[in-house]
This record gives sequence, structure tokens and C-alpha cells, in this order.
Amino acid sequence: MMRIVSLLLIAAAASPVWSAPAVRFAVVADQTGSAMPGVYDSVLAEVARLDPDFVVTVGDQVEGYLGSDTVALGAEYDLLAAQFDRAFGRRAREETFLIRTPGNHDITTDAAEPVWRSRVGPPYRRVDAAGVTVLVLDNSRAGEADPIAPDQVRFLERELSGVRPEDPVLVLMHKPYFSQTVWEGRDDPLHPILVKKGVDAVLAGHWHDYVYEPRDGVLYVVCGSSGGAVDSRDLANGKFVGFLWGTIREGKVSITPISLGSVHPADLFNAAENRILYRLTASGIEVTPYSFEEGAASIRVSLPEDMVVAGADSIRWKVPENWSVAPLSAPFAAATGARSASFEVRCSAIPFPLPSLSTTVRFGREKSCAIELPLRIQRTARCGGAKGIRVDGAISPGEWEETGAETIFMSPEAGPSGADPAEFLFASDARGIYFAARCVIGRDHPCVAEMNGRDEPIHREDCVGWFLASADSVIHQIYVNPNGAVFDGRGTMRGGTMNMDYGWNGEYEVGASRGEDQYSVEIFVPFKNLDVGERVKELKVNFRRKQPALKTTSDWMPVSFDPKLLGRLVLGG
Repeated sequence: MMRIVSLLLIAAAASPVWSAPAVRFAVVADQTGSAMPGVYDSVLAEVARLDPDFVVTVGDQVEGYLGSDTVALGAEYDLLAAQFDRAFGRRAREETFLIRTPGNHDITTDAAEPVWRSRVGPPYRRVDAAGVTVLVLDNSRAGEADPIAPDQVRFLERELSGVRPEDPVLVLMHKPYFSQTVWEGRDDPLHPILVKKGVDAVLAGHWHDYVYEPRDGVLYVVCGSSGGAVDSRDLANGKFVGFLWGTIREGKVSITPISLGSVHPADLFNAAENRILYRLTASGIEVTPYSFEEGAASIRVSLPEDMVVAGADSIRWKVPENWSVAPLSAPFAAATGARSASFEVRCSAIPFPLPSLSTTVRFGREKSCAIELPLRIQRTARCGGAKGIRVDGAISPGEWEETGAETIFMSPEAGPSGADPAEFLFASDARGIYFAARCVIGRDHPCVAEMNGRDEPIHREDCVGWFLASADSVIHQIYVNPNGAVFDGRGTMRGGTMNMDYGWNGEYEVGASRGEDQYSVEIFVPFKNLDVGERVKELKVNFRRKQPALKTTSDWMPVSFDPKLLGRLVLGG
């Protein structure tokens, strides 16, 4: 017997040592933020065919933004559950298989959190799946540049303290706050913890773009779109619809982006290239604004001196009637170093449609960005003095006859407005500003206004709205519908991003009236709501009318949440 045992031990010692099998997982990105119909189901079907060991999401799986209507939000979660069931069957109900992260569309306000808890569980939590520690964080209601909340940092430290250094760890969140810290070389108190504890990857969503950038052994990835709207399909620049495929072998995590069944290199678009592309598409090409009060004016188009580009095509103008631009084309960002061009511009009548310029800028590793944008404009509206205005929605002629008025609007595409006619009026006194809007309801253009509560999503209905700012760092957004319901928010610029707080509520006087062929709105906004005093002489402004029946809006200027891109409201009276 002893001889046999010895032989068995020798045989066992001679056997090869097999490593643990690889773990495979899928990362599903945003479905919502203007979901593209049917796309998410197709993505889930692709994931299911690859049979991962588990699936994680990085937020924004329902459309949300329903205010306090938790019943409607619950119905959206039920539709989402049906999508997961169709793709994964019974496994979709197993938390160790489908690990979900909350996004700003999933938990928009505190009122939405109980719906999440009842369907999913705690917003931040630990899940152990296939030998992998997955730590889910919740920054759904935080600003994109805000650090992770202290209680969640403590949660991370506590959970990581019991994880062996060789064990794989994934951290999930929705908003990629690390793009404002780690990727920019700024201090981030969380990053050293992740490095010290051996976290393998931090996965986020929110942008609908894919960006991959490892730092100090931690993979930081923004995961693209799995159905949320993208402004283009430009794979080389990280704009695609699909999912990420993750493999964990011998404790190391690798990520592969997959679109429509294709496999792409992980570093197809890096943080430096994303920074250049973001600047190009957001505000990288600088155009001095054309003021209608000046008549003929010289404008300058330029690239910032600190932006590293390989070159650019000539700037070319498309010029509609009532406008003149000279010259119609000019060299731009040439090999000689020319980074600006000047043009003489004049408008002789109604300004819309606007002239538009186009060029293509080349940067990074054979990347390029085709740019077409309308002429930047500067408009001025003027307030008359308020004399006995009653905020009742009637817009009585005797009360508003000496006030400022605006009736010329543009479409979102910078052409003439396709909505029914509208008139916006302005007046001010020592306490604040009176705004009014009169909107025609055309034949066979039914007015849709069913909501009556505060901060309900009236922006999906017929409504009028104003964007107001007194400085470049803060903006106020106010919408009012034909029932007099108000939706508002206050935004603060942090890290180059306007972070909107829709839990903020201003104090207003509001009146509205509605007939068969028009509706009208009046609202009084006290100066204290706008962080200014009674001596203010000018504010920054834009305003618009939304008309769902015609699927369009009337905009006074191109809509932007950047106060620097608003028009002027000169106060009088």
C-alpha cells in the first residue's frame, strides 16, 4: 500500500500546473439620452451570443427625468427588465450576472432612488461575480467634475481592505469625473487608493463616446454608447455604438471595444486626442461674433495657439441671400503656421438662415474632424420700463405697449424658424424683470400641454423658455408651459463643464392663458433669483419656443449653456 501511495504522489507532483480559466465579461454602455429605437436590443443580443460570465452596465438605461412621477419611472424600469429578459433569460435576474450602475437618467433626483432600490438594490454596493470583485459607485446626481462622495470613498477603502492584491477588481460609475482630474494631471484623492489596492479598471459612461487611458496600472475607460444618441458614427474618433468585451486572465484585465460584431484596438482613441476633438467640436475654432448693430463688420476665425494640430483645409463659406462674406474661402492652419483668417461680413435684411463655414482639421494619429458651423452672432434685446404689469397671462396692450419685443427667430439648424409665429416681450423695474411670450397655434398644429406640476418635464410639451446669466460661470434656465407650469434649474461652470442643478427652484410670479389659436405666458423673475442687484444694467439672455406638433423650436440665438454664447438683454425703465 505504501508503494502505491508513493507512486501516486510522484505522479501528482509531475502533473502540469493549470492556471484558472479566463473570465469573460461585457460592459454595456448608455441606452438613453435620446435612445435610438431598437439599437439597445441589438447590442444585448450581440452580448448574449458571446456568452459572458457576467455583464455590467455603466448607467443611463432608462430615459427618466420624470420629476416625481415614480409610477411612470417604474414602468420604464419594467420595459428595461423585459429587454434584459429577452437577451439573457433567467440569468438577467441574477445580481452576480447582471450588475447595474445608476446614471443620471436612472436616478435623476432623490425621488427616483426608491424606484432603483426596489428594482435593483442599493445605488452603491459590492458584487462578487466569477471570482471578480465589482464595486459599484453612484454619482448619478453629482456634477461631472465632482469628486466621489466621502461615504463612498470610505466604502471603497473598507471593501478593498479585504481583497488580495492578486484578485481582479472592477470599479463602476456613471460620470467620468476622473477625466477632470487623473487625465488632466490634477490631484485626485481616490486615484492613489485605487493604485495601492490594485484596482484593475475604472469603467464609466455618460459621454456616449469611447475613451481609453491607463494610468499607473489602472485602466480608466469611458465606455461609449450602447444605444444613446451619438452625433456621428466616427469609429476612429471613439464614436461608435456597441459594447466592450473584457477578459481577465491570470489576474490581468484587458478591454476590447466591439461595434456590430467588429473588434477594435483598445487605444483607438486616447485622452489627448479626445481633448483636441472635444475642443474642436465645442469651441476649438474661435469665431468673433457678428453684431447686427454694426452692419458691416470684420470677423476673425482662428485656432488656439496651444492646440496641437497637423493642419487644416481652407475655410469655405456657404452664404445665403441677404448676406455677403468676403473672401468666400481662405487658407487656414497651413504648414506655414497660419492659424487664423479674417473676413468681411454684412447682413442686409432678415438674418436667417445664417452663413456657415466649413473646414477639416487633422490631428493626432491620422485623426481628422470635419467642422461645419454657423456664423457666431451677437443679438441685443431691450427691456422697456414696467408700468403696472399684472402677471396674469393676458399680455394686456396697455401694460406692454412701451416694452421691448422680439419676433425674428431661427431653427435649430440656423435656418428660418419653421414654427408658428411667436413674440417675446421684456420689461423691468427696480425689483426684477417681466418676461412675456405670445405664441400662435396654427391650424392642425395641436397645442400639447398636459402637465401642471412644478419641475415636471414640460420641455417635452409646448412651452417657452429663457436662459439668463449675469456672469460667465452661472446660468439660469426657466421653462413655462401654456398651463403656467414651471421647470427650472441653475447651472455652475466647473472644469469647463456646465453642471445643471434641476433641484434648484426659483421664486416667480407666473400667469398663462390659452385659446384655440394662441397661448400666452407672463413671468416675473426677481433680480435676487439671478444673483444680481437692482442696479444691474445688462444680462446675458437667450429664449425659445418649443412646438412638438411641428417637431421644432424657434430660437432667438443658437442654444448653448455657455453664458459667453448668449445674447444681450439691456435693461431700461
